[in-house]
Amino acid sequence: TVDGNVILRGGAGTAVRIRNTSYAIPTNITINGSINASSAGAESLILNNGHGQITTEAIGSTTPLGQVDVYNNQVGSFESISASGFDRSPYEYGTPVGAPPDTSTTTLNGSLTVGGSATLQGSNFIIAGGLNVSGHAYLGSDNLQADGVSITGPTTIDSNTEINTSSDNGTISMVSIDGAQPYAQSLTLNAGPLGAVNTGTVGSQ
Repeated sequence: TVDGNVILRGGAGTAVRIRNTSYAIPTNITINGSINASSAGAESLILNNGHGQITTEAIGSTTPLGQVDVYNNQVGSFESISASGFDRSPYEYGTPVGAPPDTSTTTLNGSLTVGGSATLQGSNFIIAGGLNVSGHAYLGSDNLQADGVSITGPTTIDSNTEINTSSDNGTISMVSIDGAQPYAQSLTLNAGPLGAVNTGTVGSQ
């Protein structure tokens, strides 16, 4: 547990890793403060907590980080996140043989803004603000909720995915969308009765 705001140091190319992968006794990672880079896009952050919970306040709200990676198969709770790249997956090095089905839930009380590529894999993503990705998006979530979605790079669907902005009738705006393998993944887009869905080509690759 860290009480207070955090500024990452080390300059461009530095990655700060906070890691607790004990699978015997769940031990949480809790940062009761904001996390920012020393300059925009300079430092990256890796949070790996096995099957414990990860909780932080805003990440990159004042000075966006380079890459933000979050790995655990339980609960991640954050304020807003702003970074050049983002990866939220249950496991850092791929799914172990015999691992139970993923039931992870990632909650953001604000927006997720990514200037480059983003990977969102996990059962539930609940984003109170908007999901904004400027690069390639890799999506795999049965329940991805946001008040609006804007992805201006290509999207790859890694597993069956539902994107739902219906609670705010938010716009879903995407360009090309393709599956990771032919005819293997499904995609549901639900913008509600008053929302708009705008996409480019779907399944062309």
